[in-house]
Amino acid sequence: MRPADTDEKQREKLLDEYRKHRELGRMLFNDMIKYIPGEGLFKAARKLGLTSGKTLVIGSDEEQSILVDYAFFNEYSGKFNAIDRYVNMNKPTAKEEIEFFSDMRSSFFSIFRITSRLPGFGFGVKDLMTGNCFSLIDVNLSESEYCPNVMTGRVAMFAESCGCSTGSLIPLRERSAIQLVEQTANKYLRHAKFRTQPVFSNKHAASFQADVQRIQLKHNSLAGIAYE
Repeated sequence: MRPADTDEKQREKLLDEYRKHRELGRMLFNDMIKYIPGEGLFKAARKLGLTSGKTLVIGSDEEQSILVDYAFFNEYSGKFNAIDRYVNMNKPTAKEEIEFFSDMRSSFFSIFRITSRLPGFGFGVKDLMTGNCFSLIDVNLSESEYCPNVMTGRVAMFAESCGCSTGSLIPLRERSAIQLVEQTANKYLRHAKFRTQPVFSNKHAASFQADVQRIQLKHNSLAGIAYE
């Protein structure tokens, strides 16, 4: 579904759901940092290339946001990541929170090709790992002067055929970075479980995200990104 395929009333409803989803996420994620297992943040930083020896090397708030987002979903204690541990310990009962955590648990990291843009709303995208097409809301990026052809991020589908990032979408700006990410994607697609979402096991999904984001961090793909 492309954004232009919805009428203005539908888009306003989706934007309202999106804003509630993002606000709830900001509130809950602040409480969830302490549920990242053990040395999870440092292990995640090492995988993303954000360490020097035993020291974290984080140069911006954007890098910190990527690190925390990665650790939430990909660092496990036994079978549980921070999302699982928070839910198991706190047992959310509010309908909005139950739906939010369901969306988070089914979220996925991927590479997206932009097929259309609607300023003030978001993009129509094609998931290059699955071939699925849907709308992806990101108001700030949709209004920026620079419109990327390809971007990556972890996406939660909070409505039918419509998703948003769990953190922020990262545009791929340099051709060299795009080529490296494409090579990485082709390598991992050999392990993909086609016609399913997620396309990888938890282990392969974590490695895939780390390899892609390490390329982006190295190529300074975060430059100019405004995080909400």
